Amino acid sequence: MTVQQPIVYAGSYAARATSTGSPAYAYKNLSTPLTELYYDGRFQVISQGIGERLARPLQDGRERFDLLDLPATATASSPTTTRVTGVSTSGPIVSTGSWHELEVHALINGNSSLVEVWLDGTNVITKTAEALGTTGVGRIYIGDTSTGLTFDSRFDNQIVSTSSDISPRRRRRT
Repeated sequence: MTVQQPIVYAGSYAARATSTGSPAYAYKNLSTPLTELYYDGRFQVISQGIGERLARPLQDGRERFDLLDLPATATASSPTTTRVTGVSTSGPIVSTGSWHELEVHALINGNSSLVEVWLDGTNVITKTAEALGTTGVGRIYIGDTSTGLTFDSRFDNQIVSTSSDISPRRRRRT
C-alpha cells in the first residue's frame, strides 16, 4: 500500500494497493469499537484477477472475522457479507478505470442487527434481524491482507462516522 498523487478522486493524495501475491492493505483501529457506524469511501479498480477481493472494509473486534467483503472480478462484482446469511446481491458492476462509491451502514445489536450497503448509489444489501453478536466494529481496512491475490486498486475519501451525515446519498435526501 502506497500513498500516491497522480490519480485521485478528490484532494491531493490517494492510497494505492498493488499486489502480485503479497498482502497490500492499510487499516485504521477505531478509538473504540462501534456498534453503529456509517462508512463512505471511493475506490478505483485498475486491475484484478478473477475472483479476487477488492476490500474488506469493516471488521468487528475479533481479528480476521469480517463483516463485509467487496469482491472484484473481471466480469462483475457486488458487495457480499461474510457474516450475514441469505444475502444475494445485485447492482452496479465494478468496472475498471472508474471511481466507484461504497456506502455502508452497520448496526451491531445481537439478533436485531442491520447491514445496509450501497454501491454507486444503488442499494445492494439490506439485511435486518441478523445475528451479528454484540462486538462492535473495531477496525476499517482498505486493500486485502490475504496472500496469493493479484490486484491493483486506488482508495480515496475513506470516511467512518457515527452519523449518517457523511453520506452524499443521505445528504441529497435532506
